[in-house]
Amino acid sequence: MNRKHGVLLGLLVAQLALAAMTWSGGGIDTGSAASGSHRAFEFDAADISRLRIVGEPKADGTDADWVELARSDGGWRVASAEDYPADASKVDELAEKLAAMKIGRAIATRASSHETLGVGALTYGRRVTIVVDDAEREVLIGRGARQTSNIRLDGGDDVYTTRDVGVWNVAADARNYIKVAYVDVDPAAAIEVTVENEQGTLSFAKPDGGWRVAELDAGVEQDASAIGGVINALTRVSLQAPIGRESKPEYGLEHGTEVTIAWIDEDDATKSVHYVIGNAADEKSYYAKADDQTHIVTIAKWTAEQATTKKSSDFVKKPAPAAASPK
Repeated sequence: MNRKHGVLLGLLVAQLALAAMTWSGGGIDTGSAASGSHRAFEFDAADISRLRIVGEPKADGTDADWVELARSDGGWRVASAEDYPADASKVDELAEKLAAMKIGRAIATRASSHETLGVGALTYGRRVTIVVDDAEREVLIGRGARQTSNIRLDGGDDVYTTRDVGVWNVAADARNYIKVAYVDVDPAAAIEVTVENEQGTLSFAKPDGGWRVAELDAGVEQDASAIGGVINALTRVSLQAPIGRESKPEYGLEHGTEVTIAWIDEDDATKSVHYVIGNAADEKSYYAKADDQTHIVTIAKWTAEQATTKKSSDFVKKPAPAAASPK
């Protein structure tokens, strides 16, 4: 090997050593990249008119969770649930995070790194589409290291880091952007609750200050704890997810369990609300629709079954178990 070849070989080795120190995994910067040096976008939160958030792909191949939020009449709606009212403060908070998001220098510049960094076409934590002035901007969010997220913008190859947004604070389901109270009556203010289900009618009232089931004989000892549990469950119902405005036969609402609650409000006026619980939506929830609400929703299975499965005998106090005889 002559001197010239030796010099060239030395330069090559130095370049490879430098590359190994700086790059690995197809263009991934293994050094510490600043995660907040400049803003990712030029628009402000008030400029955002629509957000579509898709959750990470599911291992079983079923559709990923997703939600679409749209600005309407000065507020926000869940566009993916036929414009169910959103909690504006929650959506505005997300819009502020996205608009103000700061990113550091690129930690990768090659498409071969995207799946590894969780911002690929098949592997990602969140896919967010932001609409500003009818133009779409896309953000892919992957889990990063040390409380950071990996970010890829608008289909580009460069991947950045940020501490401002992540899988943990960009939810992909509607429940995180709405007020979850669907039926909200103070149990202490309630005076009557009526349930009509397949087992018959249950009439709960407070003739002497304590809840009683009218369908039970006068001499029967009633289980105050069991009654109170049902009253609490049926007067304060949280929704699992908004569904839409249109009722469909599979919801089972036309012949479902009916619940009517009467209560005394702060002005000593008697008010009432009526809602229907339909079929099971899945293993964890049932369809429901309140007369004073525009949308059908799903509610938790446990809550639904406090109305759909109960019969009067469930509220008869059981005798205490006999004490064991001493040996």
